[in-house]
Amino acid sequence: MEVILSHNPTPEDLAEVLAGLVAFNAKHINVDEMKDIGVFINGPEGRKLAGLTGSTLGNWLRINMLWVSESLRGQGLVRR
Repeated sequence: MEVILSHNPTPEDLAEVLAGLVAFNAKHINVDEMKDIGVFINGPEGRKLAGLTGSTLGNWLRINMLWVSESLRGQGLVRR
């Protein structure tokens, strides 16, 4: 067994881990029910000021990205 820390995982590395995760989850849940999700805060001009992306599956939420612009940080908007 070998533990490897990579600061630059290849697309193949990521695909292999995803395939293992999907194979495991498929034994327990219907992975075809996975849905993408996005939650956004737009400014007056319609430009995004914050966003969260991910997916839902059953009662699970996976967060892929979370970003909040400097102008909104510290105001508790995302927490609400």
